[in-house]
Amino acid sequence: MDKKRQIVFPSNKAQVTVFIIIGIILLFVFIAIIAFTSQLQKQEFSDIEEQAFNQMFEKEALRIFVEDCLRDSLQDGLILIGKQGKIWDGQPGGVTTFVDGVNGITMADGTQVAYALENKKYPQHPSAYPCKNDSSSPEFCRYEFPDTSLGFGELKLRSSSITNDLQRFLGAKTQECVETYTKENISNKATIESTNVDIKLSLLKDGIAVKANYPLKFSLEGQDFFHLSSFDFFYSTQFKQLLDAAVLIPLERDFRYIDFDFSETTLKNPTFTYANKQKFSSCEPFQDNPALFFCQQGLNAEQYNNLGITFTKSNFGGDDLFTFMPSTSLIVNRPGDYNFNVLRQNRPPALDYIERFSCPASDYDYLVVKGESNLGTVEFTPIANDPDEDTKEFKFVSGVFKFEEINGSVTVSEENLKNLEGVNMFSVSAIDEHGLEDKQDVRVLIDRPLQTNLHINYPYNFTKDFFSYREFLGENNVFLISREDPLFINISTPGKSLKGADPSVQLKYEGNNEEFISLIPLNLKDACFAFPSSLGKKSLCDLDSFKTNFNEWDKLLSKSDLSFETPTVTGKLFLNTTTNYCSEQEVSSVKEINVAVVACLSHRNPTHPYPYVRDDSNEYYKYQFPVGEDGTDFSKNIGKEDINPFMASNLCCVGNKLQSAGATCFTNPDPGCYGRVKDYTISINSKKNNPSGFSGYVKETQVATCDGKRGNICAGEKTYKLEFNQLTCGNSSLTGCQTIKSECQNQPAYGYPQKEGEAIGWCYGTMGCQSLCTSEVVDLQAVTKPSKAYDANNVAKTKHITKSEDLNLVCGCNSKTESKACDGNFDGVFSGQCRGGKCDESKG
Repeated sequence: MDKKRQIVFPSNKAQVTVFIIIGIILLFVFIAIIAFTSQLQKQEFSDIEEQAFNQMFEKEALRIFVEDCLRDSLQDGLILIGKQGKIWDGQPGGVTTFVDGVNGITMADGTQVAYALENKKYPQHPSAYPCKNDSSSPEFCRYEFPDTSLGFGELKLRSSSITNDLQRFLGAKTQECVETYTKENISNKATIESTNVDIKLSLLKDGIAVKANYPLKFSLEGQDFFHLSSFDFFYSTQFKQLLDAAVLIPLERDFRYIDFDFSETTLKNPTFTYANKQKFSSCEPFQDNPALFFCQQGLNAEQYNNLGITFTKSNFGGDDLFTFMPSTSLIVNRPGDYNFNVLRQNRPPALDYIERFSCPASDYDYLVVKGESNLGTVEFTPIANDPDEDTKEFKFVSGVFKFEEINGSVTVSEENLKNLEGVNMFSVSAIDEHGLEDKQDVRVLIDRPLQTNLHINYPYNFTKDFFSYREFLGENNVFLISREDPLFINISTPGKSLKGADPSVQLKYEGNNEEFISLIPLNLKDACFAFPSSLGKKSLCDLDSFKTNFNEWDKLLSKSDLSFETPTVTGKLFLNTTTNYCSEQEVSSVKEINVAVVACLSHRNPTHPYPYVRDDSNEYYKYQFPVGEDGTDFSKNIGKEDINPFMASNLCCVGNKLQSAGATCFTNPDPGCYGRVKDYTISINSKKNNPSGFSGYVKETQVATCDGKRGNICAGEKTYKLEFNQLTCGNSSLTGCQTIKSECQNQPAYGYPQKEGEAIGWCYGTMGCQSLCTSEVVDLQAVTKPSKAYDANNVAKTKHITKSEDLNLVCGCNSKTESKACDGNFDGVFSGQCRGGKCDESKG
């Protein structure tokens, strides 16, 4: 019988093994899913990050955002500048610390307005105002209205200060704008590194141009990024027109001209009137003072009026606040009014220097000479002008003086001066309505009565530092009388002074076997007598009276009975002592001095340093030059002045003795193509006995010499030499230089002229200046070396060569110069050869 089939189940141990295997498989599947999901997330984040950075670095998006931000910031800056006049420390870009009452004042609403024009501080001597500094106490600069060389206060508001403030303001705002964009468009977790912003801001007529370069550096998720952003935009505004018409130009005029009225009436007029000591085309003389002028100067009235400005002026204890409010939207595109505040600090009135024959070197401002009709009393009218249009008054402290004031004029009578002597002082103050003052301590020299005197008046200078004749004498007391120059004797009536100068006058002459006594009457004032002539001819006391006698001086000497004919080392003039009050007023007493009659005077005229050259058609002795601390500046020829030949420098007189014949006395400052250099550019034809040479080519210097007969004329033989000892082609503007190739003018002879840094040819022909070779230079006899430059100019100068052929150099390759060395690029090196009519050396 069949048995039934049994089903056998695994044991419990087998069941556990199966579940473990299934679990491991599920775990790996789970891990794979997580890894795949993570990878997808990373890829997704990377795509988003890349998209964000691409958006950030999209130049147009960044530019639009930041430019819009900067436009708003620029408007903020313009509004802030208008309110305050500057940007203070603590505000974006501000660097100046505000100090109330020092560099500005605080308004009632808290606005801190800067002084646009400050009262200048003089730490040592406040009474130095309005001078540029407080040195030279106590007279300082001796200010006198209308001195326009000075300024009244210190100008603080300038176009540059406004531009700098706005640039710094926008620099700070640019960083803020870029950082905002980065945070909003990239990630608020981005760490931005602070960098310098380069801002260039220009105030233009129609607006403000801004250029900004911002090097952006930041880090995100451990990665560093860098991007250089440039922003360039133009903001349309009439801000600069407002500055020029209402602020900067009027401020400068108010600073420069004390009589400028800073008011709306002035600004609306095309010109304003001011006083000046110089006359221009727009000036008219004062009615009561022809030495002063009323002048006109322009303002931007049309521009001011076109802006539709509302002008207001407020006063703060003497300080003036000018507020300018132009028509709406001309400055910023914002609702509401735009104001520009200009704050002017109160400045004191400027007191005119009170003086008469002032002499700071002798410590007095005002001279009184007893007994003199024009110097015997104290008489002055104090004058002061206030730069802020304030009212003013004067205050006097008289010291020992008894003042009398009548209609603003102050006097001290002779009676009240008779017991006073020496230097005494009184003070005068000009005080404005707010208490600011300008003060002068006036030092008065009260001197003794005048007494009769004579003195020699020479209009010449001497070689020792261009001293005047009187200064040259010093303590030597030996007066020099020249045989070839006029001598003037002036007579005045001073006596011994409390503060005086060295003596210098005459009355009688006693010399070596020569004597004459003057017939000058006593008690003369400012009489004059001239030599050589008879005494008493006053009309001759003028150097121009002798001008016609200059070239024929010996004829005049022969006709004169008083001419100091015999030279002598010792002689005497009996004279009066002359006291010179600071070179303006003289007094004297009788005295005896020694004199010397010399052949000539070593006269030097620093402003006309050239001598009188006989037969000189150009009259170089008339050329005028400025004189500075280092002497005559020969680089600045002012032009010709028609001076008397006697006033030219006497270069043929040294140490008051005649220079020997042939001594150089004049070197012509203007070269010419004379063709007169001995044994070089000129030669003497023995058969025809006349010179022939090469004029019209190279620059030569003309030298004139002394003739040994006159010290005040350069009348000897003329010689010539190469200018600066160089062989240089002339130019068509110089004398005789008419045959030179244009490209060779002012170039070294036989040289290589250049154009735009490249050689264009070789100058050759007569004297190396006549023609220009543009093909190549050929060496006929191998006088050059292929590796070394050949200095044809120096060879020609050294060997006196006058033709390029004599240098064995010619222009251009041809059949006759085949295989000869050549220079094809005009560098002076003959490294090529003529081949087939051309130089194989490259010109490049």
